[in-house]
Amino acid sequence: MGRGASPGSFVYAILAWQDGFVVAGNFSRIGDIDANNIAYWDGAVWHPLGSGTDGMIECLAEYDGDLIVGGDFADAGGVGCDNVARWDGDAWHAMADGSYHSLRSLVICGGTLYGTIFQDGEDGQGVWTSRVGAWNGSSWDILGKSRFGEYGPYHEAIVTCLGDWNGTLVAGGYLLFEDEDGIHNVITWNGSAWSPIGTVDLWGDYGVSVSTIFVYDGKLTVAGYFDTAGDGDDADDCNNIASYSGSGSIWNPFDTGTSGGVSAALIIGGDLIIGGGFSSASGTPVNGAAIWNGEGWAAFGNNHIYGAMSVYGLLLLS
Repeated sequence: MGRGASPGSFVYAILAWQDGFVVAGNFSRIGDIDANNIAYWDGAVWHPLGSGTDGMIECLAEYDGDLIVGGDFADAGGVGCDNVARWDGDAWHAMADGSYHSLRSLVICGGTLYGTIFQDGEDGQGVWTSRVGAWNGSSWDILGKSRFGEYGPYHEAIVTCLGDWNGTLVAGGYLLFEDEDGIHNVITWNGSAWSPIGTVDLWGDYGVSVSTIFVYDGKLTVAGYFDTAGDGDDADDCNNIASYSGSGSIWNPFDTGTSGGVSAALIIGGDLIIGGGFSSASGTPVNGAAIWNGEGWAAFGNNHIYGAMSVYGLLLLS
């Protein structure tokens, strides 16, 4: 595969595409080529995608055969695109007005492309608001109410991640929904409105961020940065990863979780592999990558890596 990205660089997203895969993040060179934040590996050599972007890319998706990228950039291949762009194999294209702030997550659910869209504030306040948009082929249709939280500019609700739960769109983030049971950080879209999952939610001493949403062992699973999942005295110490039973209000821990945040997940043959900025999982040294076999955590592969390590993306190559 040749040399990776240049020292001091980061890869935040990996996606199987065409006959190889695409990596994206914050870098200016990969292998022996110059590539601005995104490159394609065809199985033998690296290729740039045009002139890339002028800022980092945080997420990738394939939609109708094209590559969709989201992140924190204003230009892709010389085209103004405001944090989201489309690569058709030959050139970059803007996607309507894009996102006012960085686009953190993309997902295909039910054949529709969804993204975490920021738009300018309401009533001329100039305060950005976090929303979820559905791409209709020419513009982004905002789902539900125009803003999630009603906490003002200093406690604004933020959608950090999107996922597909057996055909249901799921959003994860911070202060997303408030009802008589409290504040919820994981919510679902039923086609016309957002609703919380269960009557309890995820909490953390320093806020909550959901980095990835996926289905494992038939259950909705979320991972990121949080301490507990539960209601008051019944809360469980989940430490950055938990699954939902599918009814009621029960979130299930994966033993005692990880020592730091989880950024990526991959399922292979019934085993769950996670990556992130953690040094241990349930007390086992793992240095950024761990595998769950249904009963406990272990280091992933021959993970003999010394010092701190953070894993932001995982991909299965068949």
